[in-house]
Amino acid sequence: MALRLDVRTAFFLLLLAVTTVLVSRIVVPFLTYLLAALLLAFLLYPIHAHRHDLEAVNLRIGWYMSEADLWATVEEDGDPGRTRFARATWLGPHDCRDVHRKAATVDLPENPVTVNAVSRNDDRFHPITETMRLLGYEPRENSAEVLGG
Repeated sequence: MALRLDVRTAFFLLLLAVTTVLVSRIVVPFLTYLLAALLLAFLLYPIHAHRHDLEAVNLRIGWYMSEADLWATVEEDGDPGRTRFARATWLGPHDCRDVHRKAATVDLPENPVTVNAVSRNDDRFHPITETMRLLGYEPRENSAEVLGG
């Protein structure tokens, strides 16, 4: 049995195929990542942790960069919004190691937990109070000190 298509139907199917390819290459990866992150952090991790009696720490990591990369981002990029974001969300190498070590070794008072992992930045907008309280995290690095104010 042969499939017969009129011109309009063929054009519509071609347009649908092209749109699907474009959307899957641009929009879908981001939405898939976002949906997967939300599902894992807020739905699947708690269920899995309670079912298997595990302690789970979800770290919401800011922007991990070395000091040299932070300098390069701030100096080379003329976008003030990007510079402000880098200064606010920077997670330095020492603090990154420390927060991961704390997350892996702490006895949690509640379970599971989702906490922010950024350095002690003056311009920080992600709160780290819960990270400090639950993990005993004490950040030492500060983007303002690295960049000289």
